[in-house]
Amino acid sequence: MMDHGMWDSARQPWDRQDDPSEALPELLRVAGWDDERVDRCRSVYESLPSVEGAAGAAATTTFLATLGVPATMEAHYYRAMLRGTRLSFYDFLVALVAMDPTTAHGGVWNGLRAQYVFRVYDQDGDGELSATELAVLLGHVRLAYGQPSLEVEAEMAEAAALHEQLTGAVGTRLTLPVFREAVGQLKLRGCSRLYRTEFPLCLPAAKESAATAVAAAAVAAAAPFESPFESPSGAVGPYRYAPVVAQPLAAPTLHALGSGPERQPLAALAPYPADEAEGLMPGQLTHRLALSGT
Repeated sequence: MMDHGMWDSARQPWDRQDDPSEALPELLRVAGWDDERVDRCRSVYESLPSVEGAAGAAATTTFLATLGVPATMEAHYYRAMLRGTRLSFYDFLVALVAMDPTTAHGGVWNGLRAQYVFRVYDQDGDGELSATELAVLLGHVRLAYGQPSLEVEAEMAEAAALHEQLTGAVGTRLTLPVFREAVGQLKLRGCSRLYRTEFPLCLPAAKESAATAVAAAAVAAAAPFESPFESPSGAVGPYRYAPVVAQPLAAPTLHALGSGPERQPLAALAPYPADEAEGLMPGQLTHRLALSGT
């Protein structure tokens, strides 16, 4: 595994095509972040030990762990957040708003979130997703929807088939533009649940209580998860899994992010705007990995 310095040297430049023309205040308004939430975010950023005036890699990855980011993904999240050689407050703020589960996956945030997801799973920083990296992404989609993982051979076969489907011609690389198009055209679904935290971030206690008061008790009427590829047993797909409601993760929470026993897991928030952007009805689990037009 690469250390932070090697990750930084391998990191691909931020593609400014995904930066919307709207100014930051408009992006924050669309996401529902007011001045109070921004101030709470700033207090977290300023509390992190800095390196040359910016939040350092070690401090940021430790902070990401408090948000429930798996240990194997912390450094990849940090690398995805960087737009330059240092993590500025602007980088930190926009990255956290994009992670917030209440930020829509579509609209002005669509391109930004697509790039963050791509950068997280481009784990060697070479500017493309290999079949192996795509297999990690698909495995995390399953986890996000509470579905069982596949055997390694089946997982790699599925990822290889999807990789070929998305890239088309032999020799085409699964670069950010190709990935962006696949997500935008719904050829690759489920990314709305990736690069997310379990709970809304930086909410003052009163607003957090109001937000969770309207949360649903559980995901209702979930449809089966489907894959367009052959099952490990050789039966022709799509094959189906019964929906499973994921249990909330127990993770420490910094005071500035808001806390309290009334917090609800991501799966209980209703409606979930990211699912709407992918054609998924609120409260339903209808996911097809790569069948365009289905």
